[in-house]
Amino acid sequence: MAARLAVSVIAMLTFAFSFGNIWALGARLGVSPWIAPLSLLRARAAQADPAKVARMKAHVDAQLAALR
Repeated sequence: MAARLAVSVIAMLTFAFSFGNIWALGARLGVSPWIAPLSLLRARAAQADPAKVARMKAHVDAQLAALR
């Protein structure tokens, strides 16, 4: 029981911190706070390459412009 609880807590904290990092990345890129956690989950793999992040931001901006 204790091991299951420990693994669950670790999994929840890992998710919470990664979600917060993605949200912060979206805020730095200027993406809407409501869209950032949904659209930038793929950015984790691209964080090391600023060009990929810039292309993703342009793609998100284009999608938002199409919705308006």
